[in-house]
Amino acid sequence: MSALAGSRRFVFIDQSRALAIGLMIVGHSLDHFLADPWRSGAAYQNYQFVRGFSSTLFLMISGFSFVVASFGHFDDYLHWTPRLQARIRRIGLILLLGYVLNLWASTLTQTVASFDAIRLERLLKFDVLQNIAFGLALLHIIAWRAGRPNRFLWIALASAVAVFGLACVTYRPEIDALLPAPLQAMVNMYHRSRFPVVPYTGYILIGAVFGTFFWRRRAMGDVHKVFVIALVLALGAIGFEIAIRNALPGGGFPYAAPLKNMPGNTFARAGCAVLLIGGFFFLGKLKILFPRVCQILSKDALLIYFVHLLLIYCTDTLGFLRVFAPASMSPIQVACWIIALAVAMFALAAASGWLRTHHIALHGAIRHTMLLGGVIAFVAWTHLTTLRVLASLTFASFVVFGLEWRRTRSDRATVDVAG
Repeated sequence: MSALAGSRRFVFIDQSRALAIGLMIVGHSLDHFLADPWRSGAAYQNYQFVRGFSSTLFLMISGFSFVVASFGHFDDYLHWTPRLQARIRRIGLILLLGYVLNLWASTLTQTVASFDAIRLERLLKFDVLQNIAFGLALLHIIAWRAGRPNRFLWIALASAVAVFGLACVTYRPEIDALLPAPLQAMVNMYHRSRFPVVPYTGYILIGAVFGTFFWRRRAMGDVHKVFVIALVLALGAIGFEIAIRNALPGGGFPYAAPLKNMPGNTFARAGCAVLLIGGFFFLGKLKILFPRVCQILSKDALLIYFVHLLLIYCTDTLGFLRVFAPASMSPIQVACWIIALAVAMFALAAASGWLRTHHIALHGAIRHTMLLGGVIAFVAWTHLTTLRVLASLTFASFVVFGLEWRRTRSDRATVDVAG
């Protein structure tokens, strides 16, 4: 089992995640900046399908990566170990960042002053980061309950079926009305949630099942069989989606008009995501495309996701970042913005990766400075300006680097005494 430890990276996973990041940047930029006259054409409507399966690919890779990264140390995640503690901290950070992006104001004072029922609904909505955090936590619970990798496969598969099946309950208005507000936002799309548990956590679970088959067959040396079968199933899922759209009332999952608000293309999204993952795997047998670039983007996907959303969607909230008005750009202007943003995000990820490799303590200190500075700016000021944000980050840097200097000095003193 140790041979499958997460120290080795699989290029096709990095490539799949990098593609999802690219599609995500393009999709969010078009959604926010493209002017209305260019949103009504057939090309834009057809593009919405492509944008739709980018999130599915991201979620599926999250489940797949969980297996690849965890199964080499499966027993370490069944007990309160440093590995499990680190994973729980990361899940908590993902969840925190997800709810930070849901805030409607840039300071605590403004947030409290403008609080109402509509904004509470906005705060509680389930987006990609909340879904990933929930999905990873669920996979850990499944691993703990299973106790061994073989049982994990079947429990994860049953859980995926249950999540998709719950659409027949959670998307019924009469059932939704009985649920408390946090649970309403969590399980369906009626309350502004774009990626609720149903059905999107199902994609994470499918990715985990896919990854488990990959992990098991890799030890036997015939992992290509997993991808051949997966590609066949993916084509079947896409064909099934086409069939139900043409043959059944409502034209989509879960197959009935009263539930038409369920996200569309449920099975086609899953099928396309599997096709892309499998395609990168087989393409890697012939030629590996941009392995270093994809690895850099993949390792800092969370950082890219948070920062690029902050720059795109939070410019109205964070006035000091306001540059372009929403829905104001032509396609050429949006393309220029996308190129500039993609280059900036790659540079950010590359810098983060270099620091993590060569100066891990400095990397951690910078990360903690940004987190603490953000908390200080949010709590301490009534409204934000560029100067106040810089002041908050400066104060946070003094605190973090001061504590790091004190810890380092204490460690050196301990070594000197022991010597």
